[in-house]
Amino acid sequence: DAHGVTRLLRLGPDGHSELAALNDHLAQVEPARIAPVRHAGPDGEPLTSWLYLPASGAPRGLVVIPYRGAVYPAPPALYAPGAVNTYRNAQILVGAGYAVLAPSLPYDAARTGPAQGIAADILRAVDAATDQAGLQHLPIALYGHSFGALGAVAAASQSDRFASVIAAAGVPVVTG
Repeated sequence: DAHGVTRLLRLGPDGHSELAALNDHLAQVEPARIAPVRHAGPDGEPLTSWLYLPASGAPRGLVVIPYRGAVYPAPPALYAPGAVNTYRNAQILVGAGYAVLAPSLPYDAARTGPAQGIAADILRAVDAATDQAGLQHLPIALYGHSFGALGAVAAASQSDRFASVIAAAGVPVVTG
């Protein structure tokens, strides 16, 4: 359901009965508020990124989950309540008091490769999100997994605006 509770039902000719409820404790947890963030892409094209905010209270920081090549016309299903995502779960980060941004990052491999200009691409979405939600002066963390880890490390090397970087299961690319 919208809170992440999953129910296992037995269906029969006389109706249904509940066999088990998974994560039933989540029924009392408010899921993140999700807001679209509209901004320009690297060529001025209109993009939408998605900002996840705590249900109440001011966020303690902004966590950006970059993945070059991901463009989100709708909120990513990967970050919905109840989605199976054990390695970078936006709902858990929001529950810990952080705002989370899933930026749309078009990828033109022939033009930029995996890293060129990625900080600028991420920061366009960050600036739009901070302006829209009043998140100025929050520390910004990058949290990348796999190809996203490469992007997070590359972005951190291109800008001093990122307070921390989490790079999980990344494969660094060394160029001459």
